[in-house]
Amino acid sequence: MTFEKRRSLNLCLLGLTYACCYFSRYNMPSSHPVLSKVLGWSYSDFSTITSIALLVYGVSVFLLGPICDYVGGKKLLKIGLLGSLASNFIFGSLSFLVQSTHPLILKFGLNKPILTTIMAVVWSANFFFQSCGAISVIKYNAGWYKPEERGRMAGVFGFYIQIGRALVLLLCPLILRFLPWQYAFYLPSLMLGITYFVSSKFLHETPEELGFESLGEEAKHVKIGEVLRKVFSDKITLLVGTLVFFIASIRAGIEHYVARFFSGNYGIKGELLTYYWPYRVYSVLMPACMMASSLLTAYLCSKFFKLRRFPLIFASLSSCLVLILCLFTFMSNPLLAAVFIALLMGAIQISNSTIMGMMIFDLGGRNMAASIGGFYDGLGYIGSSIIAVIIGLVLDHYKKAGNEWSYWPLLMIGPCIVALIISTIFWNKKPRMK
Repeated sequence: MTFEKRRSLNLCLLGLTYACCYFSRYNMPSSHPVLSKVLGWSYSDFSTITSIALLVYGVSVFLLGPICDYVGGKKLLKIGLLGSLASNFIFGSLSFLVQSTHPLILKFGLNKPILTTIMAVVWSANFFFQSCGAISVIKYNAGWYKPEERGRMAGVFGFYIQIGRALVLLLCPLILRFLPWQYAFYLPSLMLGITYFVSSKFLHETPEELGFESLGEEAKHVKIGEVLRKVFSDKITLLVGTLVFFIASIRAGIEHYVARFFSGNYGIKGELLTYYWPYRVYSVLMPACMMASSLLTAYLCSKFFKLRRFPLIFASLSSCLVLILCLFTFMSNPLLAAVFIALLMGAIQISNSTIMGMMIFDLGGRNMAASIGGFYDGLGYIGSSIIAVIIGLVLDHYKKAGNEWSYWPLLMIGPCIVALIISTIFWNKKPRMK
C-alpha cells in the first residue's frame, strides 16, 4: 500500500474511532429530557453534572498532554476506549437503583442527591477516559502531515468525527422512544468495544512504524520544562489558549442544551423529540453543517486566506454573532430556531477545526502537539464548565416565570465578542514551514 493510501486509511479509522468517542460523550445531553423526567433533575442538577464532567476533562487533557507526548498515543487510546466503555455501561446500569419513578423512590435507602452525586462521579470518570482518547488522537495525527497539508487533514478529520454527532442526534431519540433510557448508554459501550478491537489492529501512530520515511521533524521525547516554556512564555500560544476558552464556551453553551431547549421551550416530551419536525430538521442539518464546515475550513485556509489562521477564525466568530442574534430574534418559530442553531454549530466548527486541527500542530510540531492540544482542550473545557453553571442558574431563576429559554442565546454574546477582539491581534501570522 502506498504512503498516501495508508495515511488516508489511518485518518479514516482514527476519525471513526473518535466519532464513537463523541457518541459516548454527547449521549447524555441528548438523553437529558428523559433523564430529567425519570429522575426529577432540575436544570441545575443537569448543569452541575455537566460542569463537573467538563472540568474533569479540562484538567485531565492538560495533565495528559505532556504524558502522551512522552509515552505515545497508542497506550492512552486503549485506556480511553476501555474506560469510556465501562463508564457508559455503569452509568446506564445505575437504573437498577431506581425502584419507581412517579414518585421517585430509590433502593437501599438512597435519596435523589446521593444518586445524582453517584451519576456525576461516573459521568466524570467517562470524561476522564474521553480525555485520554482525545489527546491520543492528536498524537496519532501529528506525525503524518506537513504544515501545508494540515488544513486538508483538519477538514477531512472533522468530517469523520461529525459522524459521531449525527449518531447521537439520530439514534438517541429513537433509542429513548422504543427502549429504556439506559440503552442510550449501552449501545455506545458496544460500539466502543468494536472500535477498540479495530484500532488496536489497524491504527499506526507514525509512518516509521510501517517503514515509511519521516515527514521532516524527527520524533523525540520532550521534557516537561520545554513544554511549560512553550505554553507559558509564547505569546501566540497563550493568546490562542484564551481564544479557545471563549470559543468552547459558546459551543458548549449551545450543544449541551439543544435537546432540553426543544423539549422545554416548545412543550415536547423528551421521548417524542424524534417525531417533532423542527428537531428532526436540526438533527439532520446540524451534522451536515458541521461536516461541510470542516471541509470548508481546509479550502478557506489554504486557498482564500493563504494559510493565515486568525482571519478565518474572525470570519467564523462574526458569523456566530449574527446567528446568535437571529436565534434570539426568531426563537418563537421552532423551525427557524432549528435552522439557526444548526448553522451556528457549523460556524463555530470552523474556529474549532482551525485551532484544534491545524494550530496545535503549527505551534507544537510533531513532538509537542499533544501537549499544546491538551493545554487548549483543557482551557476550552474549563470555559465550558463555567458556562454550564451560569446557564443552569439562569434557567432555574427564570423557570417560574415560564420564559427561561428567552435568555439562553444572550449568554453566548459576551464570549463571542471577546473572542472576536482577540482574533484580530495576530492577523497576518502564518505557520512556519518546517
